[in-house]
Amino acid sequence: MLSIYHFDTPLSDNCLITEQYLQKISQQIHRSHHLFFVPLINEPILQMIKDDNSTCADEPTDKASLVYRLTLDFKAAQIEGNKKARALLINLQEALTIGHQKYSRNLVINIAKKVGINITDFLYNRNSKETMQAILEDQQLAHGMMPKIQATVAIDDAVDLKTQILTDFSVNDLLPAFLPHISDDDASEKNAEASVNLA
Repeated sequence: MLSIYHFDTPLSDNCLITEQYLQKISQQIHRSHHLFFVPLINEPILQMIKDDNSTCADEPTDKASLVYRLTLDFKAAQIEGNKKARALLINLQEALTIGHQKYSRNLVINIAKKVGINITDFLYNRNSKETMQAILEDQQLAHGMMPKIQATVAIDDAVDLKTQILTDFSVNDLLPAFLPHISDDDASEKNAEASVNLA
């Protein structure tokens, strides 16, 4: 089993492009694998969750609380599956960073509908204690896998019992890491794209 983790900062253009790339390249992997997105939140927000003072406004007023709100939305969607959660996060990031839309409850609901999420359950889950606990577990995973908390791709190979950590998100760095796991035909096609830089 190959586990691919993208520890990302949700309002970063580079992280959005990397997520899109990982979605695409993961479809070419011939081995059994899982792709996980793990949004990173800052220490003050993390401490707030730990202190059980975790109310988060539907219309955040600063970047840190917006990242937390996006993370709550992502984790709530993940209850219905990683695929839907990844689609929700990418669509939200595109709306905010490319479309320059303002974050709002209506925006989130519209995107959730678009990606096929059950809205009633989603609205409940996005503020539940279980969702907040899942965020804490993700942050613990990040602290366990990374020497320092930063945007990172980690490729955990259960066969080789090793974890490869990548912090350079250019194709020149990501592509070689995935070549051993994709078919020869797909590898040739990906090599042809290697001149494109994602960073």
